[in-house]
Amino acid sequence: VPGNPYAYELLPSIVDHKHHMAAYCGISIYQGDNFPAEYQGRVFFGNIHQNAINHDRLIPNGSSFKAVAEKDFLTTSDGWFRPVSEQTGPDGALWIADWYDKYPCYQNAQADPEGVDRERGRIWRVVYTGKDKGKKIGSRPKNDMHLDKMKSAQLVKLLEHPNVWQRRTAQRLLSEQRNSKSISQIEKLITGGKLQESRLSALWTLHASEQLNADLLNSLKDDKCPEIRTWVARLTGEAKYRSSIPVFLGDKKLPKPVGNLVLPKAMEDDAVWFRLAQLAEDNDPSVRLAVATACRQLVSSSLTIDTDINYEVPVGKILTTLIKSSADAKDPLIPFMIWMASEPLVAKNPAPGLQWLAENGADNMPLSGILAGKAMRRICDTGEAEKMDVAVEFLRNIWGNNDELTLATLDGLIEGQKAKPLRPTFDIKPHLAKANENATGKIKERLQQLATIWGDASAIETTLETIRNATNNDNRIKAIQSVRQLKSSAARDVLLELIANESNERVTIEALQALAEIGGDDVAPAIVKHWKRFTPATRRAAADLLISRPQWTRQLLDALDDKTILPSELSATVARALLTSKNPNFVARAERLFGKFRESSADKIKLIVEKRKAVLAGEPNLKRGHELAKTACFVCHKLYDEGAEVGPDLTGVGRSTLDALLANVID
Repeated sequence: VPGNPYAYELLPSIVDHKHHMAAYCGISIYQGDNFPAEYQGRVFFGNIHQNAINHDRLIPNGSSFKAVAEKDFLTTSDGWFRPVSEQTGPDGALWIADWYDKYPCYQNAQADPEGVDRERGRIWRVVYTGKDKGKKIGSRPKNDMHLDKMKSAQLVKLLEHPNVWQRRTAQRLLSEQRNSKSISQIEKLITGGKLQESRLSALWTLHASEQLNADLLNSLKDDKCPEIRTWVARLTGEAKYRSSIPVFLGDKKLPKPVGNLVLPKAMEDDAVWFRLAQLAEDNDPSVRLAVATACRQLVSSSLTIDTDINYEVPVGKILTTLIKSSADAKDPLIPFMIWMASEPLVAKNPAPGLQWLAENGADNMPLSGILAGKAMRRICDTGEAEKMDVAVEFLRNIWGNNDELTLATLDGLIEGQKAKPLRPTFDIKPHLAKANENATGKIKERLQQLATIWGDASAIETTLETIRNATNNDNRIKAIQSVRQLKSSAARDVLLELIANESNERVTIEALQALAEIGGDDVAPAIVKHWKRFTPATRRAAADLLISRPQWTRQLLDALDDKTILPSELSATVARALLTSKNPNFVARAERLFGKFRESSADKIKLIVEKRKAVLAGEPNLKRGHELAKTACFVCHKLYDEGAEVGPDLTGVGRSTLDALLANVID
């Protein structure tokens, strides 16, 4: 990808689409030679709901990209067009695999298994003919094109082809051949090639064929092209090169060679770490991201889960260099990957990392604050009180040095204990009391929250008093968030008192969410009793609570039966939950109230898609919309007290998103 070789890995998670419907398949970044130059690096992806190929333009964003939606590349009225894969072909055109089916989604197919087409599929080829409409474009440059019959030298030359299909095929064939005679020619292309795409293809070829040597990697760490430096860092962390790590840990027995990668003896102790340490200071964020990724690869065999952890690998100095060079934390990915490389080591032994943050954190904000917060949460996740002792010691060490770092640490501790409080092994009360003496503002609030979570009696009483009588609703919400973890009868009593009398919607909803965690037999009766005074938004939160536990669901159904709560006052989500419950008694009772549950038909889904497209393409006119609602909707329904009471009140039902609104209107 011009500008950044990471885009293939990261695109699914970074693209912020603004297209009509979200059902994307087969992301392809165009790198062919058939389309005009402005299409280079553009992103094509199938949209199986829209029956279209959508189209994005990438804009560099630090070490990654932002995506801007362009005009749809291809649209069709064929409702069976299901583009599931898009690729650049040998002709440089865009090839599209079309699943070609009546149904886009599994639930439609489950509802009508006989309607699924299991025999037909289509492959489309989209070519650019310029002004020559209808001009025939061959599916490959030459009819007698046989790359598998080419000699190694010819394949190396093909790595310079402007079409990515040719480069990748040559790359694969060279990797399979592993012809040692072609190494020098490939190395010359890496060091002297004119196009970065060709140089990268050559580098990847040596890597895939296990013919890449450490001397070349060391020479490339100073390359003027940031994409090359990026891949020097990435390849340094690849699993196949880890056989040399024991050398750096003091084991003087040389590792078993992998390809040509064993380091010259004079360099065997320092080369890898020197290379990564230098690249960790690189001005280009993509290079620094690659270094963080390499560190994670050296620590774990997986980028996403903790497997085969090497707790002894000395990546600490490289990570601290990365923190210093990325301290502004503006990059969308680098802080996360630094944490991913650090996380297994912090979980095992948090003391060294926290000591470094205590000594250097204030000088490397805001990134050090982000890492401190994550470290606190990870320590809480371990469930080991001895590690919480280390966290509290860190908090004492940074106290008064930097309020932002202290606040981030406290936030991490509070967030990390939402599931279950984890207290230190020693009595924390005197330490909290001493800290509280000089604390002000947000830090004082967080200390109060932490003390409440850790069961300090005076702190709990102060927090409950805040819930009862504080005039600042933000403070009351924070206090509610603190007591929700106590699961105590005192907290439950205060919250039940609150929902009976509170007029502020935000506070009431927060109290309901806390009660959902605290539980208790008297929660559901209280909600049913006060249902009529709740706002539509509060009713949605209350209904979500009532379907979260079987005993509460039973009382919700009782209230529906005696019309204390009306079916029209419940969201479609709650109705669906009742109708698809695993309890057959609940389902039977719900069907009497709501009718049978069914998935939307393909025709209804298509209509919803069309209407959604029309809404997003149009300009809103609230006055005309209101006039239409008065003639078409309010003759039967009420909305904010306007309209008739023939049908259900629409004020609190199914209007949280455009998709919910369309689904409820059309189906």
